Amino acid sequence: MRRRLKDSLAILALTLPVAAAAQDSAKPDPLFMDTAALPVTITAPINTLLSERPDDEELPGTFTWRDADGSEQSVQIAVRTRGNYRRESSRCPFPPLRLNFRKSEVEDTLLDGQDKVKLVTHCRPRSSRYLDGLLREYMAYRMLNEMTDISFRVRLLEITYVNADRDNRTEEETYGFIIESDDKLAERTGLSKIGIPYTTVAALDPEYTNLVSVFQYMIANTDFSPIAGPPDSNCCHNIELYEDARGVQFPVPYDFDMSGVVDAKYATPNPKLGIRSVKQRLYRGRCENNGRIEGTVAKFLARKPQIYAIIDTTPALDDGEKRQSRRFIDGFFERIEDPGYLERELLRSCVS
Repeated sequence: MRRRLKDSLAILALTLPVAAAAQDSAKPDPLFMDTAALPVTITAPINTLLSERPDDEELPGTFTWRDADGSEQSVQIAVRTRGNYRRESSRCPFPPLRLNFRKSEVEDTLLDGQDKVKLVTHCRPRSSRYLDGLLREYMAYRMLNEMTDISFRVRLLEITYVNADRDNRTEEETYGFIIESDDKLAERTGLSKIGIPYTTVAALDPEYTNLVSVFQYMIANTDFSPIAGPPDSNCCHNIELYEDARGVQFPVPYDFDMSGVVDAKYATPNPKLGIRSVKQRLYRGRCENNGRIEGTVAKFLARKPQIYAIIDTTPALDDGEKRQSRRFIDGFFERIEDPGYLERELLRSCVS
C-alpha cells in the first residue's frame, strides 16, 4: 500500500493546479476573501438576548466596521439567538447569534450580498478555555476550506459588544466568527441545497463524501451523519445536503465544537460509539468508499504544509495552544502514513 500511496500522491501533485484553477472560478464574497480578523462593534439589547433567547423574534441592533480605506461603516441589523445545543443557557451563557442584514444597506460595502449570517460566539464570557475553543473551531473550518471549495467559508471577527439595554455600555471585547450562508455556498459552487428526511450512501458523491469522512477523522469529530438527521428534522445531522445538476448529493459539514481538535469543555462523545473522550479518533467513513481511501489520504498529505500553516496563523491563539493543536494533527498524519494503521483503524473500522 505504501508504494501505491506514493504513486497516488505523485499523480495528485500534477492535478493540484487544475483543482486550484477550478476554485478560482467561484471565489467567495469579499467578506470571506481575507483571513485577517475584522474589528467590528455589535450594538444590541444584550440583556434581552441572554435572558429571553429569542429564536423567532428579531431584535434591532447595529453593526459597525471599518472598510479597507479606513472609513467607518454602520448598518442596521436584526439579531436573534440560534442553535440547539449551544443555545441552552446552562451550556453557553452567551449563545450563538444570527445577524440579519438589509441587502440594500450593505450594497457596495465589504458586506455586499450578505443577508442572514450565523455568528459563532465565545459561549462563556471572560473564559480563555472557551475562547480558545472558538478559535480552534474557526481553524477547523479553514482546514476544510483548504481541502475542498465545497465547504462553508468563515471570517474571524474582533467583536466589541455594546449593550443597548444598559445605555450602550460596553459589555465584552472578544472574538467570534461568521459563517457563509447556505444560499451563498450554493451560489458560489453551483450546487442546490435540498431538504429531504434522509438519503443513502449511494446517492452521495463518493469522492467528496470520503474526503469529508477523513477530514472528520483528522479533527476527531464523530458528531455527524451524512444520511440521516434527528427525528422530525431534515437530513442530516450537522450536515447541509446539496446536489448538482445530475442529482448527485454533497454532504457539507458544519458545527465542529464536539471534535477533539476543538476540545470544548462541554463536549462528550456519544456513549454508543465506545470511546471515552472526544479527543479519541474513530473513523466514521462508509465502507462503500474504502476503495477511495488511498486517493483521499494522498490529498491530505499533499496539503499537509497548508494545514499546519492554518494552525500557525490563527490569530489570538498563543504559542502553547498552537503547539497543542499541531501535536493533535501530528497524530492524524502519523496514522495515515502508516499502512498498517490505515488498514486497521480506517478500512476495517468503516461504517457499513
